[in-house]
Amino acid sequence: MVESLTNARLAGTTVGNYQLKQVLQEHPWGPVFLAHNREGRSVMLRLLDFEGAANPARLSLPPENHMIYLGRFQQEASQVAKLQHPHILPLLDYGNFQGMPFLVYPYVSLVPLRTLLARNVPSDLRIVGQYLEQIISAMEYAHEHAVLHRNLSTNNIFLHNNRHLLLGEFGLLRIRELSLAVRSEEHTFEGDSESSAPEQLLGRSVGAYTDIYALGAIIFRLLTGQPPFQGRSRNEVMRQHLYAEVPSLSAWLSEPPAGLEALLLKAMAKEPQMRYRHPGEVLQAYYQVVAPERLPAVAALMQNTSQAASNHSLGRDANEIDTEHGRAQRHASRPVTPAGEGVPHKQISRRTLFAVGSGTAAAVTIAALGVNMLSAHVTHPTAPMPGTKPQAGQPGATGTQPPRAQNKPTQAAQPTQAPKPMNGKVLARTGDIPINQAITFTLPDQKNPGVLIHLPNTKFVAFDSTCTHQGCAVHYDQGSKHLICPCHSAVFDPAKDASVLQGPAMTPLKKVQIMINADGTITMA
Repeated sequence: MVESLTNARLAGTTVGNYQLKQVLQEHPWGPVFLAHNREGRSVMLRLLDFEGAANPARLSLPPENHMIYLGRFQQEASQVAKLQHPHILPLLDYGNFQGMPFLVYPYVSLVPLRTLLARNVPSDLRIVGQYLEQIISAMEYAHEHAVLHRNLSTNNIFLHNNRHLLLGEFGLLRIRELSLAVRSEEHTFEGDSESSAPEQLLGRSVGAYTDIYALGAIIFRLLTGQPPFQGRSRNEVMRQHLYAEVPSLSAWLSEPPAGLEALLLKAMAKEPQMRYRHPGEVLQAYYQVVAPERLPAVAALMQNTSQAASNHSLGRDANEIDTEHGRAQRHASRPVTPAGEGVPHKQISRRTLFAVGSGTAAAVTIAALGVNMLSAHVTHPTAPMPGTKPQAGQPGATGTQPPRAQNKPTQAAQPTQAPKPMNGKVLARTGDIPINQAITFTLPDQKNPGVLIHLPNTKFVAFDSTCTHQGCAVHYDQGSKHLICPCHSAVFDPAKDASVLQGPAMTPLKKVQIMINADGTITMA
């Protein structure tokens, strides 16, 4: 109670570039606040009070150890902040406040996948596949950047805008481990019991195979609505992760495909070397059983994910890019430049993702917040989503942070300026959207967003994403190169003015007039 009152008193305090407004969530690792940035936009700010820094009486870490921890925190946070993927909740900013690290995320409406599965389990294996495409594309991307999740579960995979998934909490568990390491404390494993890999429970090194084990547990829950192992106590569940076989799906599914049982046994093998090597292999194995005809599209998805790992391209409103990028340079929250920051980021091969140090992890639930929904209804991974825009009567939400500029000498550093639009609202720059990808953008006074597509023929087109059948938001499918309605399977051809290829829709989508300007911006006409 005393700690809650202390946290509440922080309301109104300026932390870095943010003013704290109110406590959204209390957590043993530190509170989560609603905060406003310098432009007045709402964000989530999490203070990481691992060491009791808010209460000096509880602070026992020697000052030199604390400085080591803060330096390591900044290195880890800088790696996570580089992750820019449409299915990863972006880390917008980070720093420290009176010795307490903090992390800044978009203030958006998120519902844990676990909450949804408790209400309803997908009966269609293809729907499960659509979820897996989003989860696995994010995992592949993170692994390409040598970032492990370490505690992936249905409690930190979030759903927004119907079927669009976001993986959250990248870096949190590693930061927790760093805190424990500098304290040299003995500790027990604190990760989510749903997906704890045996090597984590035994205090051994973790690697990509650890996330593969967690992915297997997530697939089990997607199929059954239950975790693979259950017990009367946490320790009982942990013993099952160490010694018990994965339960048969037949207890929940009347006729489970035999191949799915084999997939789970391999993904959740007790010995790491017996598991799949990469998340993409799990997706291929799943569709080999469920829908072999989708394998070519899956291969293309994994290839696009690998390319995105080196491109870092973002489709965003240029004004938002200027606001956040310029703010980052003008009002940097980070007092110390992490080692390696300012060096051009190179693509990291999976082969360089060696097993990294063991440690503990803990589940941290990001509260489901009733504010702006992010843009489009997406059932297959697409281009990185644009930054969210405030809706009438609601607080704004910042979107995915653009790639950080390389550090330059102080006298040469200049804030990035967005090109002045030639006409109308700037939707993106031509270089922001790779060929055969799409972004979404806000349409005035409409629930559903617009969709801007860079066609395979190199032309740009834009449409209102509202399906002309019953108003669901369509999404762009890179495999078919069509716009697809997830509600009733209507299909539209964007290369032919969004004409109807498949009903039940009878009329084309509404076209949005755009202009390609000499400065490279794309604006609404």
